[in-house]
Amino acid sequence: MRLVGDFKHSVYTVESGDTTKVVKFHDFQGKEHACQVVVYSITGVTFIMKDGSLIFKIGDVIPNLRFYSLDKEVFKGSATVVQIKDREEEKENISVVDCSFMEGLLDVFAIVKVDKVTRLKNDLMDFIRTMTIQEELDPEFVNLTSQLRYILKEFKEKIQIEELRISNEEDDNLKPVLLETLRDMAFKFLFEEINRYCEHCAKVVSRFTDQNQHLIHRMFFQKNLNDEFFIHSKLFHRAYTKP
Repeated sequence: MRLVGDFKHSVYTVESGDTTKVVKFHDFQGKEHACQVVVYSITGVTFIMKDGSLIFKIGDVIPNLRFYSLDKEVFKGSATVVQIKDREEEKENISVVDCSFMEGLLDVFAIVKVDKVTRLKNDLMDFIRTMTIQEELDPEFVNLTSQLRYILKEFKEKIQIEELRISNEEDDNLKPVLLETLRDMAFKFLFEEINRYCEHCAKVVSRFTDQNQHLIHRMFFQKNLNDEFFIHSKLFHRAYTKP
């Protein structure tokens, strides 16, 4: 959720993938629609729906529009369609429908408050769960992961220091060969270390007997290594985000 201005005059953009904000209403044929909200404010709402321009035209009134946040109804009333924009997504016609409330105002402060409290609770619960699973982790796996993290951290810092030194101190004609030597040696060493880690790790993981063990150890590995190191690799990032 992105905020512009103060609560009274704010426009809120719902983050991509956030499905906690929806509007529900019936069309002229009595069919109920549940549409994802993309923008909302104290005076109106923007939502997306399939073939909206076939159902609505500018100036139409939606008599019983209900706004839900985290499955709780936070607004109910009439709304006027003020703008419709069509776009194509995956060979489907998608409409972005802007509406203005005809009576009543949306209590955006209440929505933001609940959102932030819920997010804080979820973050804390995730942290607490992370702490409690530490006791269930295999000590050898923890040791191996910690060693690999230490090696990657130290090497990352060393490479950054050397790259900066070479860039600032060495002759321009020498810089390319020195940087290439630095990266080649680093890659060779890290490739061997990661392969060694994977071999040891595979032996540890082979002892796991249920999915929960795999899950908590995967979470531990990702928390300690993914964001700081592996996710910066374009290949790894694509494999991780688009498996």
